[in-house]
Amino acid sequence: MAPKIHASVKFTTWSAFAWFGSRLCGLRSESPWSLATWLCAVCIFYCVLDLAWRIYGRPFFSPFKDLPGPKSESLFFQNSSAIFDQPLGNRITHWVNTMPNDGLLRFFGLFGSEYLVPTSVESLSDVLTNRSYQFQKTSGFRRYGIRFFGDGIVVQESEKHKQSRKSFVQAFNQRQVERLKPVLSSKAFQIVQHVSEKCTVYENGEKNSKATKVNVGQFARLISLDVMGIIALGHDFHGISGHNQHIFKIFQTLFSLGDQKRSHFMWHNCAPPWLINMFPSKTDSQMELAYEELRKYLEQLIPEKLASLKSSTVTEQDIPTPQIACSGDFAESEVIPQTITTLSAGCVGLYTHTTILN
Repeated sequence: MAPKIHASVKFTTWSAFAWFGSRLCGLRSESPWSLATWLCAVCIFYCVLDLAWRIYGRPFFSPFKDLPGPKSESLFFQNSSAIFDQPLGNRITHWVNTMPNDGLLRFFGLFGSEYLVPTSVESLSDVLTNRSYQFQKTSGFRRYGIRFFGDGIVVQESEKHKQSRKSFVQAFNQRQVERLKPVLSSKAFQIVQHVSEKCTVYENGEKNSKATKVNVGQFARLISLDVMGIIALGHDFHGISGHNQHIFKIFQTLFSLGDQKRSHFMWHNCAPPWLINMFPSKTDSQMELAYEELRKYLEQLIPEKLASLKSSTVTEQDIPTPQIACSGDFAESEVIPQTITTLSAGCVGLYTHTTILN
């Protein structure tokens, strides 16, 4: 595959040709203002040409131009809204079930970005199993993940991902899972007790059989954070008891779903980095601050947990093991991003599920 030319190189080359062309035509800049006007005109003209090429030209020269797919809904956004359907993949599933295809569908997203959808068992096997490392994540997705969640296994590629995956498999093997069963059973009993207390209504100091309300979505998210804390860190956040609410708020900031978050994710995946940096958003600063707070918390917590394991007064059975930190396969700088990835695994799935239910 030919290396991708960076946008700044394209623009510089275009500007150079435009400058030489203007000189050949006898055009001269008489003042700094005229030079600035010329540069702005070149920039705007370049953006218009690039956009026109992406939307109108590139689809006709694509090697996938003969693949079936839906008609575009709009000029600029085309079918990009299908990526963020609720429930996720609802419209894409409809296309797969209704459009004749030979294992692949094609549709276009924002500004002519091209998407392929594997629809058969064979094509899915190639993407997910047989040739998974030949299909890389988009650069926008990787930038977004590294910026707000760290360089964890979710955004890694090739050999780095292979090594991380091997370490995760070893850290969460059957023996380690068996050791966690008593701890998780105790947590389940604690959950039942807490729900029972919430469902008991008191009037004038006495129990009343009237019904009460329990926010199941919020409660499930707290439970998920507690359980993933035990699995990844060997640490119970006791979120369902009202403790460590600042950690829960951090995870809400990073992983909660909504229209604003979906727009934010789309913007970071479709816009070039220089444009994103020119127009920082409030969500950017909130997520960056939340990530830094979580990093600092884990930088303090993980060494404390490891020191507790080495203590002569604490046995292996007294506390669960921080799986990632104790695996020995990650450098010190890699432990925290991988731990955040593990913690987020339960939270993201549960946030998605409870959002659909809501």
